[in-house]
Amino acid sequence: MSSSSRPNIVFILTDQQSASMMGCAGNGYLSTPAMDRLAAEGVRFDRAYCTNPVCMPSRFSLMTGRMSSEIDLRGNSASHIPAIPERIKRTALGWLLRDAGYDVAYGGKVHLPHLSPEDLGFEFITPDQRDGLAKTSADYIRRQRARKKP
Repeated sequence: MSSSSRPNIVFILTDQQSASMMGCAGNGYLSTPAMDRLAAEGVRFDRAYCTNPVCMPSRFSLMTGRMSSEIDLRGNSASHIPAIPERIKRTALGWLLRDAGYDVAYGGKVHLPHLSPEDLGFEFITPDQRDGLAKTSADYIRRQRARKKP
């Protein structure tokens, strides 16, 4: 599939957000027009489950496609885990997308044991989790567009 016919992927992973915390999810107390538009024009998972209700194990599973119990990661502490095997790093989400021809970037909270976004195949654009993240992400997209990247 050529790069012009492949869909662009914007994956937003929030922290501490329940499923009902968007206007498009029926919340009458919140105004989330940008997220609502993304949900309307893209894919929104309204019946999704995570592998673990705790941040670090859940992120690990999402980024690697593996159960966190495979490396004995059961909570937000990984001091007992010496390292992540290369075989897990090399099959992570960023590498899979990169190998499929995508340019991949990661910004914001990482919170993964012994893993950086670069280990997972991503270009790391910012560790900022707050106000700077949106601007840095938008700047990245603008640079891609200027380079004629979708």
